Amino acid sequence: MAAAASSAYDDIEEINDAGESAKPEVRSVILSDQNTGRPTVYVNSAKVVTSGDIHINNFGPKKSKKSKPLKPLTTCTEALSREQVIHISGKLGTRWKQLGRLLGFEDGALEQLELDNLGNSDERNYEMLKRWIDREGGHANQAQLAKHLAKAFMGKLADYLAE
Repeated sequence: MAAAASSAYDDIEEINDAGESAKPEVRSVILSDQNTGRPTVYVNSAKVVTSGDIHINNFGPKKSKKSKPLKPLTTCTEALSREQVIHISGKLGTRWKQLGRLLGFEDGALEQLELDNLGNSDERNYEMLKRWIDREGGHANQAQLAKHLAKAFMGKLADYLAE
């Protein structure tokens, strides 16, 4: 008879709400520090993931929902205010690269922005928008950004510029 395969999680125990001991269900864990130089844990699927005082509840970057503008796109040719750039930077979510490509950035430039701002997506997005404004000068205005936001299905942000 073959011996049962053991895993690195055989000694991990979970106490459920009823106070009963149970094994957590973890499907895949990989430790890696190849890209960042820091240890990284990837969990493909788990019911409970805890270790000491660490509780992991959510994975991945902020996701933004695709939306079309509800209002007519702004025709305002005024420059973007600092407050507008900051607000939009914080709301781009996972489609920031899509917007970057529409703004004329090459993939290499977007990857460099990502590397330069690891772990700080708001700052990465702010820097991308500032570079676009610096490059385009007077052509980088509220109407132009609203047009690109609408093309990237970020209608709520395009509506924000129409207010």
